[in-house]
Amino acid sequence: MRRRYKQINGKFVEISGNAAPRHHFIRDDIKAFVSPVDGSVIGSSKDLENHNKRNNVVLSEEYGNEAQRISAERNNPAKAKAERIESLKHAVDVHRNNEYSTYSQYVENVSKRRER
Repeated sequence: MRRRYKQINGKFVEISGNAAPRHHFIRDDIKAFVSPVDGSVIGSSKDLENHNKRNNVVLSEEYGNEAQRISAERNNPAKAKAERIESLKHAVDVHRNNEYSTYSQYVENVSKRRER
């Protein structure tokens, strides 16, 4: 069994409870396919990485929940349209009133509004 310790006031104290064993996950390499971008054959993860850099493209998985958002928009287009209109109205108001001194403040506010 693996023991875990935590430092408290300069002394190490053993943490009780079972620690989850660590396992390594080895993923199989990708199957060869023809790139829809430039027609080259991609046969390994390294080939795919080089291809993406060379053609300035990224995998769709790198967009996070973008696919879920698009799917939700397709399932409820009226709601998606209303949200886009609301977002545009907010952007116009922000521009007119100059509410945010930095772009990061604006992005943070937009993120909070989308969580509602």
